Amino acid sequence: MIRFSMLLLAGLAVLASGAADATGRKTLAGAPLAQSQPGSPAQRAVTRSSAPVSVAHTVGPGQAGYVHFFLLRDANDESETQIGIELEDQSIAWAFPQMGVVTTAFVKSGTVYAGGRQYEVEHLYGVRPFPDERAMRILRAELPGRIAPYIDDQVPYCYLREPGAPLCLSCLDFVARVLFPGHFPLSPAIPRDFERTSATAHTTDDLLLYLLGLHGLPTHAARMRRIEKLALPEPLREDVAQLVATLANDGTGVTTDAGRGPNATPKGRRSAQPSGPVMQQRQARRRRS
Repeated sequence: MIRFSMLLLAGLAVLASGAADATGRKTLAGAPLAQSQPGSPAQRAVTRSSAPVSVAHTVGPGQAGYVHFFLLRDANDESETQIGIELEDQSIAWAFPQMGVVTTAFVKSGTVYAGGRQYEVEHLYGVRPFPDERAMRILRAELPGRIAPYIDDQVPYCYLREPGAPLCLSCLDFVARVLFPGHFPLSPAIPRDFERTSATAHTTDDLLLYLLGLHGLPTHAARMRRIEKLALPEPLREDVAQLVATLANDGTGVTTDAGRGPNATPKGRRSAQPSGPVMQQRQARRRRS
């Protein structure tokens, strides 16, 4: 059993407890996303499918801008993926349930209390979002300014924003706006090569595949060769290998796992968070241990 460290977050009480279970993946909370134009900085970046990937086990110096993946489970045993952005002081900026967009101390593992609710949180890994140094320098320089409007406006958290409703963000929606800023508060300028595996919306599965350079590869064999070449920690390697096994082998990238169409919602997940078979399998493994 992993012992939780004791942390005090801004507005959150973090107490020692047991480990959290694995999660389903979140979708972007907004409407269909804007695409960046050819020639934009996002499009001129180093080709992801051939670039190395930097993965972190925790926060640390020189990692501002890294995207961190967490497992989040609530008191009703409903689980999901929570993601956030590492800041220069090694705190995390994210859109957190019951809190909205906030910056907090990094949580390696612990029980978080927010808005009268309890959440078990466990860190999985952090991933450098851009392979080229120029893009990372720009992100680090602009990070405070990209985050500040959402914090200053106290933007609330939501799983899915209805058309015409006031601005609210899921953790994925927030991270996408930080990595690929559009015109605040409109949708982020998602790169054209950031495909989605669901017919409905981008998910945190999609973001993980994109950051690892697996989205643009046309076949399962090509994706597996890419995974084998990457220096990934074993838990991440196992997760993405299982994830790419659910993708079509025809270059479309649409999820085709048996018994589930691209619009289906996996059993036991919130309907606003489709996709993510890897996390269901991880959850089952942990419960058996």
